[in-house]
Amino acid sequence: INRENNKPVAGVKMLFKPFSAGDAEIVETNDSRLSLVQEIELGSVKESDIFYSGQNGELNLYLPSDQYVLIAEKDGFGVSRRLMDFNSEKKEHTVYLDSIVCKGFEIIFEDGETGEKINKFHLEPVSSMQFIMGKDGSLTYCLAKNQEFLGEVTADGYYPRDIRITYEDITSEGQVRIALDKIAVVEENQQLPVKAGETIVLRQIYYDYNSADLKSEAVLTLDQLANHMLRYPGMVIELSAHTDARGKESYNQGLSLKRAQNAKIYLVKKGIEEKRVVATGYGESRLLNHCKDGVKCSEQEHAMNRRTEVMVLSHEEGLNFKYNGE
Repeated sequence: INRENNKPVAGVKMLFKPFSAGDAEIVETNDSRLSLVQEIELGSVKESDIFYSGQNGELNLYLPSDQYVLIAEKDGFGVSRRLMDFNSEKKEHTVYLDSIVCKGFEIIFEDGETGEKINKFHLEPVSSMQFIMGKDGSLTYCLAKNQEFLGEVTADGYYPRDIRITYEDITSEGQVRIALDKIAVVEENQQLPVKAGETIVLRQIYYDYNSADLKSEAVLTLDQLANHMLRYPGMVIELSAHTDARGKESYNQGLSLKRAQNAKIYLVKKGIEEKRVVATGYGESRLLNHCKDGVKCSEQEHAMNRRTEVMVLSHEEGLNFKYNGE
């Protein structure tokens, strides 16, 4: 039965093999949950073990009373594996198949300022991804409805970026365009006045995925901030970290605080007095847009909320500071 429309599916290939289980083993899955896994011994597959459903989706056959592993598969559907017990008096068994609606697409990374295509990059998947192979051997990403792809992209001269792609992000041309920010530098002859009470947004402070550990690129930004604080010893700041709304609120709160504290620790190691930096984690409490819990947003929209801010709490000398990443 097609689970989506509850209609019968004809021509389903079905393999029945007597069930024989080996030793059980507990393993950690991709989402960090523990699962009990048993090795199932199917033995060799013979032509006589394979059956196909009829036009009405039904299959009538006689099997000796036993437990069997059923593997059902058909193009356009996910493979169904289930254990069936024919020792009971139950004569009818229903097997549901999940249809695969897979949309192929190309990921295009662009320079955030010029829009120029970035040809050399490294994409590290965090979640699994399907691919479609063309006749020429080329691979195209493929995403089904209610599925998302998580990953991290790096490219020379650009800040790394966590990405999240959903089915809805794919354009009618079969593309997903993602902008990358160039690594920023401070130019002495282009300075932006910053007064007490004003806030600098440091979007280029990045962390490992789902982690509070600073990435090497974030260190460059903090070095720039530390140099200016050393130049103006009367400057006191609040360094606050913010997350997007995905995940539990309490977890995001703790993660953002840890990130802010790690950034503060780095500044202190660079010679900044501890009392001059107040580390605060706001979690998802200060979103910059509409992307709260339950609202579908693109990765770009979520990225607006993932940021580190520096608010000047007090400053005796007056500070001219230009952060060229904004």
